[in-house]
Amino acid sequence: MPLHLQKLRTLYDTIKDYHDAKGRQLSLIFMKLPNKNEYPDYYEVIKQPIHMEKIASILKNNGYENLKIINGEVSKYKKIKKIKKNSNTSKKYPVK
Repeated sequence: MPLHLQKLRTLYDTIKDYHDAKGRQLSLIFMKLPNKNEYPDYYEVIKQPIHMEKIASILKNNGYENLKIINGEVSKYKKIKKIKKNSNTSKKYPVK
């Protein structure tokens, strides 16, 4: 396996397995895309959404040519913080 793919796999596993101080695995809500009808604002902010299972599939098939590509995918999740920060979505998008 090329070195960049090993690094990407390590990055993916680190993100997927991360637990916060309360012991919650934060990646679980990102494993699949949210329902468009229930969370339309998610799709307004994230124009080309991708979920963790899709990223894992792309990694498995050696689909990322370099580290910059997955960085673009990961940065989409940063936009979710903007949704939470700029609106009252803590009730709408609870972390379980």
